[in-house]
Amino acid sequence: MSDEKPFRIFNTGSIELGTYEDNCLEENPANHSGAMIIFDAWKQSSYFQFRIYHPDKDLPIKLIGTGFSQLDRTSTYIPTTDWETGDELDYGEYETKIEFYLTEPEGQVLVDVPKTFPWDDDCLVRWDSTHIYDIHGCKAKLKVIDTRKYEISELLSDRQKKSYALRDRLSKLKRILKHNRLHEADYQLNLAMMSGGFQLVDGDY
Repeated sequence: MSDEKPFRIFNTGSIELGTYEDNCLEENPANHSGAMIIFDAWKQSSYFQFRIYHPDKDLPIKLIGTGFSQLDRTSTYIPTTDWETGDELDYGEYETKIEFYLTEPEGQVLVDVPKTFPWDDDCLVRWDSTHIYDIHGCKAKLKVIDTRKYEISELLSDRQKKSYALRDRLSKLKRILKHNRLHEADYQLNLAMMSGGFQLVDGDY
């Protein structure tokens, strides 16, 4: 399955544990720690997936919970490259992918990794017979078509639907301007967007 996000609000973002977000600022690779966890789901699929990025090769990672079964697990080394030269450096991080599928109409699955700080968030996905909740608690409709065949549709308010439709039109307009080399128009459009234009107002919903 593609890692491209097919949704607007469901299944987006990540949870950073420990000091993972500081890794790019820390020049000494010996101090790199923590983990970043991403939950992957698709509009139609036969499984779900966690992606865990971690500099510690031997970081113990497991899934715990009820109503699911682990399908596959892979780990790949991703080298760090120098921003200016593009040369590969002598340190990097690992991407561990864990696929799982649902075995019960209700359950939950938690990514269990060592906690660096007591306030680190739990990375939990849960579901019932009609809905699934991502790692940030965002709710979407879940339809189980058959054994290991799922359909997900996110729940958007009318205002959200209009807002995303407006963004799509703006993106399409920018592509047209760039294709036709209308650079001044594209520049003016960017200025208008930066100044707060093209925002929904109360009368738009």
